[in-house]
Amino acid sequence: MFNVTARPTFTRTVTIQTPEGDGFREDSLKATFKVTPSAEFNLHRLEDQKAFLREAVTNLDEVVGEDDAPIPFSAELLDQLLGLDNVRLAMMSTYSAAVSKFKLGN
Repeated sequence: MFNVTARPTFTRTVTIQTPEGDGFREDSLKATFKVTPSAEFNLHRLEDQKAFLREAVTNLDEVVGEDDAPIPFSAELLDQLLGLDNVRLAMMSTYSAAVSKFKLGN
């Protein structure tokens, strides 16, 4: 049975390529997403990507500050991370990969 009103949630590790020196450092965080209809968003536009992720991301874990102290999830933290291109694009990619597997599996 498929519940058409359900918006499943799922947690994935988001791998982030952070520029460092002449290369990149691989960082990660855990994001919990809820399946979110994308039709009302133009995901080629920066502000729509941010708006979409504000709707889709329900929690972030394994985020630490410069002192390695954990930073609890908040709307402010999400907005700060969405302002970083490498983080925002990694979240979009992770969400898309998970949802496309959902679609392929149905």
